[in-house]
Amino acid sequence: MLKIQDSHSYAMKEFHSLKVELDMLNVHVIPAEDSQELKLVLHGKALQGLRLVSAIDNHTLVVGIERKSFFPLYEAVVLDIYCPPAQMAMLAIHLSTGKLEAERLAANTIDLRTSTGNISIGTLEADTIVIKGASSAIKIGQYHARNTEIETSTGSITLDSGCGSLNVRSSSGKVHVACNKVEDQNLALTTTTGSIRLQLPGDTEFMLQAGTRTGSIHSDFPVDTAWNTGNKQLKGGTGANTNTVTLKSTTGSIKLLKMA
Repeated sequence: MLKIQDSHSYAMKEFHSLKVELDMLNVHVIPAEDSQELKLVLHGKALQGLRLVSAIDNHTLVVGIERKSFFPLYEAVVLDIYCPPAQMAMLAIHLSTGKLEAERLAANTIDLRTSTGNISIGTLEADTIVIKGASSAIKIGQYHARNTEIETSTGSITLDSGCGSLNVRSSSGKVHVACNKVEDQNLALTTTTGSIRLQLPGDTEFMLQAGTRTGSIHSDFPVDTAWNTGNKQLKGGTGANTNTVTLKSTTGSIKLLKMA
């Protein structure tokens, strides 16, 4: 078993964006509040040699790893990214197999992707957020963005609080979202197999379209219904039409709740 220890550092003024592309590796993003440098630390144990590969290309810091062998061998290796608070133009982290954990990520555009592995983020701040997973549970503590798109094939999606337009989709898994500020936004939550729960401030006004085939629909909000079909389809409004809410589940219940 080999001990893996490799590190690179870059001054934040040297690049505008960060792009991380890794295979079979976990990533932790750690705040470096008092630093002006981004530090990459690859560490752990493996049955083959691994080294960190990074370079700046057209103002983008590109990060990867290089293995001695192309054959899959045992690895228990993590990439820690110590990130200063300065906001980048673009932050992209793409993992084929591995989990992503971070306390806070901030950039104009955030793009997070994983094929197999969970994503857990404390706070996301961006103009545009895109998160995609194949077999992944996605959990976000707070999100602040003009537009957020989240999609997973198998796994739950949880957003504890935030604001901005949302398009959230899961093929197999529950979708639970809380929005603590809703102004001129479109909120669309969709799942094929799984429940949907959306929590909004009690004074939120919106146009609603909700539907499920085999579950039920419950709303804390008094909706002026345009049509209501056997508690399976609900369409109507709660006042002004500046916000739209679309909730769709093939197999699962739908709950539209007021925040406590």
